[in-house]
Amino acid sequence: MEEVIYLSVRTACAAYILYKIWQTKSQVKRICDALYPVSSSSQTGKKETPAPEPPPEADVMGGTQSVYLDENTGETGAPFLSLPLEKDFIGEETEMPDEDVECTLDLERMRLLQEEQEELDAMNIPTEAVSQPLTQADLVNMADVLFNRNRARENEEQSSRAALTLHAIRETEMFAVIEAQVENKEVIEELMGRYLDEEGNPKPVRNSTPPKNESGKDWKTLIA
Repeated sequence: MEEVIYLSVRTACAAYILYKIWQTKSQVKRICDALYPVSSSSQTGKKETPAPEPPPEADVMGGTQSVYLDENTGETGAPFLSLPLEKDFIGEETEMPDEDVECTLDLERMRLLQEEQEELDAMNIPTEAVSQPLTQADLVNMADVLFNRNRARENEEQSSRAALTLHAIRETEMFAVIEAQVENKEVIEELMGRYLDEEGNPKPVRNSTPPKNESGKDWKTLIA
């Protein structure tokens, strides 16, 4: 008897719990319907509304391949009430002398700028310039005279020509290399002193003993 009563009580409790759950679910559904009626209806409207179809090409305004122009299009299109624009409507700036220009930089800043400019000027190494154009034949003749190949130093014309070539390249690195290769530097000085004046112009050719050179170096090493 007690078991029947216990089973009946449990069955009644389970039924009551299921009823409360169903009732709560119904209330939640009503609340959601009350809060979101517009969004749900709009979504259904969007789904049901069909997309508009594009109009056919024949119905588009101006959809033609023919263009008609008036014969006087350029004349009639010009404005009839236009006024000429003044050329100097902005005005010209007055020139101001350098003395009237006010410098707003302090002395320290100006000193730094001056130092930077001096450094930039020092970096601009002047390029080596040759006073007169030289050819490969001039360099070969100069080497022949310096090293007395084939007794070239006995020829006054070749020696004078070599002196002119040495004077033309005297301020270049090539001259320093040649002077370093020749053991006796007096050979170069004697050539330039004998055949050239103080300004580098050739002297009249005279007969005298040519300078000696005991060096046995190859002259081809001086020519690039």
